[in-house]
Amino acid sequence: MRSALLHDYFLYDWHEPGHVGHATQHPVFALRNAHEDFDLSPLEENVIASHMWPLPPTRVPRSREAVLVCVADKWCSLAETLLMR
Repeated sequence: MRSALLHDYFLYDWHEPGHVGHATQHPVFALRNAHEDFDLSPLEENVIASHMWPLPPTRVPRSREAVLVCVADKWCSLAETLLMR
């Protein structure tokens, strides 16, 4: 699924200063960048935009694919945080 690959297509290093609100804003940047380089379906748009749900609560996953990417992203983030120190 292409949108799973594009969900973090924000194209900046979030560790550098100046990227306040990365957790809630990077899906917006990823979606904008993906639109510039690819023709996206509504399903793909929702997967990219909603993968950080419930941050913010207004961008809700609306398909099985979007829920899967959201859960997988949370799982990987948790593993990185707890296991890769």
